[in-house]
Amino acid sequence: MLIALVLSANVRAAEVTAPQRVVSLSPSTTDLLVELGGAAQLLAMVDAGERPHAVKHALSLGRYTDVSAEQLLALNPDLVLLWDGGETPRLLAQLQALEVPLWVATPKGMADIPRQLRDLGARLGRAERGEWLAKQFTERQVKLTERYQRVTPLKVFYQVWHRPMYTLGGPQPITDALRVCGARNVFAALSQAAPVVSPEAVLAANPDVIILGSDDAAQNTRFWQQYPQLAAAQKQQIWLLDTRQLERPSFQMIDAVEQLCEALRKAN
Repeated sequence: MLIALVLSANVRAAEVTAPQRVVSLSPSTTDLLVELGGAAQLLAMVDAGERPHAVKHALSLGRYTDVSAEQLLALNPDLVLLWDGGETPRLLAQLQALEVPLWVATPKGMADIPRQLRDLGARLGRAERGEWLAKQFTERQVKLTERYQRVTPLKVFYQVWHRPMYTLGGPQPITDALRVCGARNVFAALSQAAPVVSPEAVLAANPDVIILGSDDAAQNTRFWQQYPQLAAAQKQQIWLLDTRQLERPSFQMIDAVEQLCEALRKAN
């Protein structure tokens, strides 16, 4: 009885101290907050495509590049969620100097996603939900790895953009996702998260599959088809995939990884 009372008191204390004016500055941190059941705690967010229904009430901050430290201070947030990448460092430094309460997502691999679910769950007063989601994510990742492994991994080039030709390096959740699916990112040895590579480097790597993540699929497909010596061109394995979920490291990414694995299962 005493233990139950103590646990109940701890839960109520967490609810009282949990932030109620949260600002999210990236799509993936908004995803994490919604998955953890914290949509009602969201005050404002950046816009990047269609909003989840659960956060229709949140104020719009426009695009991330439009957000300023002064704008955030005016909202008086008790927690700001942001992703440590792209143009984040300058704004992050400003917010740290102003002592704004921050939670920073730094996903370098799929193993970071369960950790972030636990960490943000605890910060939002939703530790139990975070723990459950983290376990579910890890269990599904293990099962997918067991199901889709190959004796010889497929070589994959993941093209983010054409000009300049951006791809993904080693410290990326998607590089891990390819491993889960029995494939290998041909540029996994590069230390940058999003390096620029040359067509010659891709030809030298000779991938079995090219995944196009940008919108101009027709032009990019034609570009690679002009190299008949390329294994992906010979095998007709130059694919446009909807990579939006795959590129947002939150719990929903595991569904996108399963779809990626199914697509790669058909490759040779």
